[in-house]
Amino acid sequence: MGRFLLSLGILLFALIAYLQWGTNLQQQRAQDDLRKRFADASATSVASTLPATSSTSLTTSPATSPAVASTPSVTTTAPPATTSPTSAAPTVAIREGDPVATIEIPRIGLHQVVVSGVSASDLRLGPGHFRDTPEPGQQGNVAIAGHRTTYGGPFGDLDRVTAGDQIVLTTLTKQRYVYVVTATSEVVPSDVSVLDKSSESLLTLVTCTPKLTAAKRLIVRGKLDAASSAPVTPAVVAPTTTVSSVTSVASPGSSGAAASTVAGATTTAPPEALPGEEPASKAGLVGGWNSDRGAWVQLILWGLACGAVAVGGWLVSRRTDRWIGAMVGLLPFVVTLWFFFENISRLLPPNL
Repeated sequence: MGRFLLSLGILLFALIAYLQWGTNLQQQRAQDDLRKRFADASATSVASTLPATSSTSLTTSPATSPAVASTPSVTTTAPPATTSPTSAAPTVAIREGDPVATIEIPRIGLHQVVVSGVSASDLRLGPGHFRDTPEPGQQGNVAIAGHRTTYGGPFGDLDRVTAGDQIVLTTLTKQRYVYVVTATSEVVPSDVSVLDKSSESLLTLVTCTPKLTAAKRLIVRGKLDAASSAPVTPAVVAPTTTVSSVTSVASPGSSGAAASTVAGATTTAPPEALPGEEPASKAGLVGGWNSDRGAWVQLILWGLACGAVAVGGWLVSRRTDRWIGAMVGLLPFVVTLWFFFENISRLLPPNL
């Protein structure tokens, strides 16, 4: 019993080490990859918003014959210049887990890439944008969630942010938006009113509070500083993909009324919730312990693998030497234990 309890204590300390440092290493590697992807996507987005070069071809009249030229009553004119149509810029749809912006909070020294989506797998990469709120750079209530303690804890010091502090978002098109913090508050997980739509240009940051718990949600609300920011674009709610050019389409019988889309605006249709499930926004805010039930199967399988490796090492040590058994089983045990811990982390609140 003493050996069992000692082993259990060591495993618990190893789990804490994994959550505090192992997940941080994973998030750092993910952010390095996201920065490269953001730079590539940013270059593509900026190129797609540049006006296409138009070529003008002039059509001249053929040389007049002497007979025609000698007749004063005949006048030959060249047709008007014709301009070749410009080709539409390519469009790129933003998928869940793709980089959408960078976020900077000078007060706490944060500068990370924001991904699209707030699922557990998304927030392991970095702060996540609620897909059914306006995209960064669009008018309305832009909402972003992030981890407080695990996976780098990008919002670990969010409680230090106070009114008057700046939060800067930079989009794929290199547009810079500065938000000034107006208020901080704590709400219960079921209070999703902080994600409500707004006619103002707002920013809402969400994380768990207090640290190491998921009892409440810490909310930081900021308002756009229009004087220091690029112009915002209207938030398009229609389920469309990326829009790379200004278009105006009048529907038949609409008496000339036109529906316009704005250059560079990126819209994503909010994923529909399955029967009995919360919408994506509510799931990201309410999600608590055991939110990813699909982790249980892999957790059990990796747990059995850990046990099998431990028993195998013990049998080897019984037949040879305990140190030989330990050396043989150490590396396989550490690998299986890593995946066991990874699936435990999937059962934690998404933004813990």
